[in-house]
Amino acid sequence: IDAALSVNVPSLVIAAEEDCVTPVGSNQSPMYSNIPTQEKVFVNINNASHCNFTDGSASLCYLGEALPCIGSGPFISRNDQHSRTLSLLLPWLNYYLKSNCSSRELLNAALQSGFETGKWTYDAGQEVVCATECEIPLSITVEEGITGFVINWSSTLDALGYQVQARLNGGIIGSTNTFETTID
Repeated sequence: IDAALSVNVPSLVIAAEEDCVTPVGSNQSPMYSNIPTQEKVFVNINNASHCNFTDGSASLCYLGEALPCIGSGPFISRNDQHSRTLSLLLPWLNYYLKSNCSSRELLNAALQSGFETGKWTYDAGQEVVCATECEIPLSITVEEGITGFVINWSSTLDALGYQVQARLNGGIIGSTNTFETTID
């Protein structure tokens, strides 16, 4: 919970409503509250259990879950819990790791749909809106180096990342996708 104070990247916290091993109120909820970034989402999957996040082979997990969870449930199936989790996790990763803006829209739609159909409850930090057009970096400079060159720029506020292509001395174009930039 204290370690969450130093998380400064977009964060998705997924919890199981019926988690009797690490209850939401004393574990995932305080973690989410401690994450300082505004780009964060907390999802509490209704009727989900602690061990149903596993692949089903964690028999010791199920045994350990049995005692503290007496009187809890009924739980959703492991397959249903995985399906609900992936319906959120995949668009999240596609948005933040692949800069796929339409995936953010899919995530927002999934969050709302799942809430309306009783699959989960959720809380979202500051809403992130996708840019409608490409954001061009500011203050682009190119400096010669001993074995190549260095490109510096200042990111614009809405940029998820930039694709840089360069060609040295008429050679083959090299391409890299990066989220890391040199900020002037």
